[in-house]
Order: sequence, then structure tokens, then C-alpha cells
Amino acid sequence: MIKYLESSSRPLDRAKYRHHIKSQNMNTRHLKTTEWRLVFSRIRDDILSQRLQPGASLPTIKELSRVEGISFHAARSVLKKLCERQLAESWQGRGFRVKSPNIDVTLGQTPWFSKYAKRSGIETTATLISKARLMAPTDISRSMNLAARETVLRTNLLRSANGVPMSYTQNFFPQRFEGIFDLIEQTGSVTTSLHALGVTKILRTKTTIKARPPTATERVILNIPPTNWMLITAGINTDEEGNIVEYSIGSTRADSISFTVEN
Repeated sequence: MIKYLESSSRPLDRAKYRHHIKSQNMNTRHLKTTEWRLVFSRIRDDILSQRLQPGASLPTIKELSRVEGISFHAARSVLKKLCERQLAESWQGRGFRVKSPNIDVTLGQTPWFSKYAKRSGIETTATLISKARLMAPTDISRSMNLAARETVLRTNLLRSANGVPMSYTQNFFPQRFEGIFDLIEQTGSVTTSLHALGVTKILRTKTTIKARPPTATERVILNIPPTNWMLITAGINTDEEGNIVEYSIGSTRADSISFTVEN
């Protein structure tokens, strides 16, 4: 196993990597340029076995060349081949990383992110970043059929897949859902929280999608470069009687999540 990084948000631990290579008694300093495939095979196997987790940082060409004792050209070939095999990805200004999970979400009546992720064997989590009680902005009031200056409850959530940040959402709820802040904090689920507040069935009645580059805030929260495009969704969820229970605006990484529209 080659352990480059335990967490994708931390820099490459060069000393730990050098120690790991030495402990394997591998004479990598004498590898020939033509033997770059040996290095490729080890990294490939670590990715496929998930010893290197999705989103984990990989060494730069310079680092890989120095630590493995291979030429720059050979190191470049290793990383290029990993990208060609869809095992790694190159981010401008951020080097190379293990490719993040790919999730296809069907936009039907119940477009639940976690449900479609589980079908691919991907574990998801939702973390409450902030919460607020505020006067609804004009566009939100209009979308939720609220009276002017009516109060709404807003949450900001970070959704991750296998520990990799995937999307950042703003969720707006009518003020009748008192207690939803605590419920979301406890359960990590908007759906579960609405069920606990008496909404037995949640239906998606409208979704709009557009694409754009990430904002400065999204780049920080999702830990992505400015070249990583976003899919922006705005959706309205209702109960069985057609009453609006939630309006959400989601900023989702376009490199990891795709949407299928269900007719």
C-alpha cells in the first residue's frame, strides 16, 4: 500500500510517505524509467482497494519522481495513465487526486441524493453549517407562495459522499416547522426531519438546473479549484396536499454528480 494522504484536506505528508516506502524494503531509487508501470500498478491497486480514498491527494510529478527514483517523464506517465483509467483527476493549480465518486441522481418525484448514492455503494452524510430565522427574500417568497416579509427558516448544509464534499445547499422552510433546526442537527437528514414534523410524504414538484463556475465560497466549502464547474438546482418540495414544505437551492460538483430527468 502506498499511503499518500489520510485526508484530502491535508497536505501531502512527504516524510510519512518516504518512511512507508523504506519500510517496504523497496529499492525504488534504482527503478528504470521503463519500469514506471510498477509504480502505476501499486497506486492503481491502492485506489481500487480503497486504501487510497476518493478525493485523497496524490503526489505531484516532481514528488513522485523524487520519492520513487524515476524520471520526470516516467512520473508523468504514471499520473497520466491513472487519469486515463478514470482513477485519478488533475485539478489546475492543485495537482492530482484520487477521482471522487460518481453519482447519478434521477430528478423525479423523490430526488433523494442519499438513495441514489447508496445504490452505488456510496455512504453519504449531511452536516449543518448554519441556521437562521429571517425575512424571506422576494424571490424566495414568490417561489414558496408566501406573503411579503413573511419569516422563513433557513439551513445551510454540506453533503458529502464517502467523506468527499459534493454539494452545498440552502434549504428554506415555512415557519410552521418549528424544531426543524434541532432535528436536522440530530439526524443529518431533511427528509427524516420533515417526517418527524408530520409530513408523511414529500414530493418534488419542480426543479430548475443551470451551470456556472463556482463562487469563492463554494470553492472553499467544497475544496475545489475555480475550473470545477457547478450544477445549480432550485427545487420545490410539497406534501401530498400540495402544500410547500421546502424550497432548496443546491450547488453541486458537476464532475461528480449528474442528473437524469424522469418524464
